[in-house]
Amino acid sequence: MIPEMSVHARPTNTKARTVVCACFISALLLLILSAIVDKYTGLFGMAILIMLTAAIFFYTKYMAAKYIYDLTTADDHSPILIARSIVGKRQSTLMRIDMYTVTSVERLGREELRTYRAEPGVLKYTYSPTFLPDSMILIKTRGRYEKADIFIEAPEEFETLIRETSEYARSIYTEDEE
Repeated sequence: MIPEMSVHARPTNTKARTVVCACFISALLLLILSAIVDKYTGLFGMAILIMLTAAIFFYTKYMAAKYIYDLTTADDHSPILIARSIVGKRQSTLMRIDMYTVTSVERLGREELRTYRAEPGVLKYTYSPTFLPDSMILIKTRGRYEKADIFIEAPEEFETLIRETSEYARSIYTEDEE
């Protein structure tokens, strides 16, 4: 049996809050400016709409969403990793991967995250409450149906547990196939 664990991801910086505030303030200033200037009302309206859309996007993705990562077992007792998102009263399962498909688990720093490029044909998913974090965990999965690179933001203990559980799951999976 594997130890089950849940982690509530917390934002590590306030960059998203700064972006949301800047977008709302910019939209307000553009609204005031459009009331003063009689020309270009269409352009002002478009710019206001863009600023409000950006503010709402950043708010819902980084500020309103709470991310939870669960390392647990499926009905057949195989280890799985689940990522969930809670926005208001709505809870969504974003990811469910079998741990035997995990090929590597590593922590990437800010510079490595900025320069990271996935291999061709590999999907990239990010489940993080922080906009431009200092470090994230990269989980590479190579399953029968999908190849993906998954980025999550969790403490080192959870990273170690994911690594150990994936090694254990691969050893069980290869034994079952033989």
